Amino acid sequence: MLLFCLLWLPAAALLWNARCAPTGGLGGARFAETLCALTVGVAVGVVRFLAADFWTATGFGLSRFISACLDYITLPVFLPIAACFIFARVRNAAGRCRQKPDWTSFTLISLIPPLFICAIRWGTEKNPATLVLVPLLWSAIAVNLAPLLLFIEKNPTLLRRIIAIAGIFASLFLGAAVWWAFFASSRVLGITLLAVELVPALLTASRRFRGPAQ
Repeated sequence: MLLFCLLWLPAAALLWNARCAPTGGLGGARFAETLCALTVGVAVGVVRFLAADFWTATGFGLSRFISACLDYITLPVFLPIAACFIFARVRNAAGRCRQKPDWTSFTLISLIPPLFICAIRWGTEKNPATLVLVPLLWSAIAVNLAPLLLFIEKNPTLLRRIIAIAGIFASLFLGAAVWWAFFASSRVLGITLLAVELVPALLTASRRFRGPAQ
């Protein structure tokens, strides 16, 4: 379980970036994007190491769900997404590169350092569910960003932006609900919600791998 937790996100990031065009690999803009993502990831990882958990769950109800949001699923993934937004804004303002960042790649790479740090602690807690669920949910949420952002790019109206943002937050909180359901011993609900989170991600990944290099 620990090995899966350590290797899943790096493997997912490598597979996702394997579909980049040769000119978009790690040269130029992509290198700056990757470096920024790693910097964000290391910063988040250090904070998680120093602060441990932000919320101590006292039961399996609302308190456990808040813990899922702050310490396990929602906030840890939201921070790289927010960082990618800031990165894109700064780069566009500088006018040096008009290439849009790969939000999924940025998020996946940013999540690798904090996952390494958290996995060590989760491994000592001998909690196999966390070691499997967290990397799966983090990667699924990151991949689900792609179709939502493509939805905006096709016609960047205000309504489409609102729908995409709502979709991102729905995916973030759905991931927390999956984690909460399994720890509340509601396995049927957990498996159902997990399928709702994973199926769109799998469809997006399959379309990317079948399509031409981007």
